[in-house]
Amino acid sequence: MAQLCCQLLQDLLKQAKYVPEQRRHQEILACESLLQIIQPGKSYPWEFICYHLTGYRPRRLSEDDSKLIPTKELWHDLPIYAAQLSLTLRQKLSDSPGKFFSIQDLAQKFSVCPKTVHRWRRCGLSGRFMICPDGRQRLLFSAGAVRPFLRRQRDRIDRGQSFSQLTQPERQAIQQRLRRYARFCPAERQQALHRTARHFGRSVETVRKLWAEYESRPDAEVLFHKRTAWIEPQERDRIARAYEEGQSIAVLQGRFGRSRSNLYRIINMYWAQRLKAIPIPYVWADDFADPRRQSELLDDPVAGPGPEGASDDAPLTRSSASAGAATDPDHRRDTAVADRNFPADRASSVQMYWDDIRDNEILTGPQEASLFRRYNYLKYRAALCQMQLDVQQPQGRRIRRIRQDLERARRIKERLVRGNLRLVLSVARKHTRSESEIMELVSEGNVALLNAVDKFDFGRGNKFSTYATWALIKRFATYRSRQGRRRPDTVSAEVLETADDRRPADSPILAVESARRDLQQVMADTLEQRERLIVQEHYGLTGMKQVLPRRRGCSLSQIAARVGLSKERVRQIELLALQKLRKALSPEQFDVLIQD
Repeated sequence: MAQLCCQLLQDLLKQAKYVPEQRRHQEILACESLLQIIQPGKSYPWEFICYHLTGYRPRRLSEDDSKLIPTKELWHDLPIYAAQLSLTLRQKLSDSPGKFFSIQDLAQKFSVCPKTVHRWRRCGLSGRFMICPDGRQRLLFSAGAVRPFLRRQRDRIDRGQSFSQLTQPERQAIQQRLRRYARFCPAERQQALHRTARHFGRSVETVRKLWAEYESRPDAEVLFHKRTAWIEPQERDRIARAYEEGQSIAVLQGRFGRSRSNLYRIINMYWAQRLKAIPIPYVWADDFADPRRQSELLDDPVAGPGPEGASDDAPLTRSSASAGAATDPDHRRDTAVADRNFPADRASSVQMYWDDIRDNEILTGPQEASLFRRYNYLKYRAALCQMQLDVQQPQGRRIRRIRQDLERARRIKERLVRGNLRLVLSVARKHTRSESEIMELVSEGNVALLNAVDKFDFGRGNKFSTYATWALIKRFATYRSRQGRRRPDTVSAEVLETADDRRPADSPILAVESARRDLQQVMADTLEQRERLIVQEHYGLTGMKQVLPRRRGCSLSQIAARVGLSKERVRQIELLALQKLRKALSPEQFDVLIQD
């Protein structure tokens, strides 16, 4: 027997099976009267349904009890509720007054098949199980339940009465129309079945069965393309790439021999698998979970129009950029540093790069905060849709939303990165040792800038330029360490062969130990006590012996717990200390400090 859709009715049915018989009989009659009261297209609260069936109202209403139950669901559940409750009564037909109809009686009365009567039960035709004179229990329908259903579902009954079996001329006409359709569109089998069904006023399943009978004949001609249920990954990728390159679905139908719906499903599965494998990190904010803030987050007047337009990646003119920078003293300082002309002997590549970025938009503090909030909110929405995405049953609407949100977030990220390219060049000029390597530092800085945009926590109220500057300094220090390790490889072989090596056998160890002793002395003279402690603990410079390597350094989290500061503050102190040591140490001594 069919199951109830409403969980509240299912729980009530379990309780109703144990009430007295008279009460159960009244609830069956209440189901039939309730089906006459409810109107199509409306919804009713559970309190009203429970009171009409049982005569009492629920004492405590939960969140589920306050939900409205639509009429279509009640039409499906109430007949099942009455039928299952009547099974517990074992009521005899001879003891019940009134006229009752069996399924065969109704089928003969309305000239329909018994299956149609069973379908009517899902539309509000209520029946009950009763014991017939032959001793068997059958589903019967009272005249009081049939008459209201006849008035309410008159169109459905008329459609059932107008049903007729296919005649031989009609079968031949359907087959001829399908063959003619297949000659011109052999890949559109499903569309041919639906159009033929509408033309002859038949169901799609009837036309499909008729065509299946035709194809099962040994002399039948194969007109529509046959395709396997399984598609190879290589073919799926070719279809998706061809669609992305601009080929229409009609062209792909003829090329791959598949229907329109099947091609759309293949393309959706391709993108679902690709999007499911993409990590989408974002920085959380409390207002992301509030649906009322959605329009405010996407259309912030401070940052400009939302991502629906093209302004997220459209640079402003130089005059408007200067006007925006004039309101922020920090941006005025960065602009003043960047606007200084390069020397005439500067490499042409640097001058060309400066000419390329000098007209970029300069973002104000409120603009950056709004853009970062919108950027992370778009990634948050995409991550939610990604969690709900089903690879086997992908929804095109959900895939389009993920791709649109990620594309809008990409445009915002480009705008943020372009607005801070001057900062990268300014910091690189301060940390370069020679004019020839400035573009290498700029390249490293741009990578650090991209990572900083993804990790910046805009909710703390800090400026992005401050966070990006520390990220650039750390990136440049790492770049220096890599260059220092590769320095011996740059020495030519001729120099190594002709050099007069007068060092003793143990001189490398002694040289390293001497550099370490000098390093300790410089640190004691240059750094404060807290800075010296953090550098020594992080790089494992404490407790070193004469001929053994230094111990493994502590992490920033461990040092923060030891000195009673935050991890971010420890990192800032370490960077300040490294800047002091870079000025006081030789390159060899600094390499000894930062080596692994």
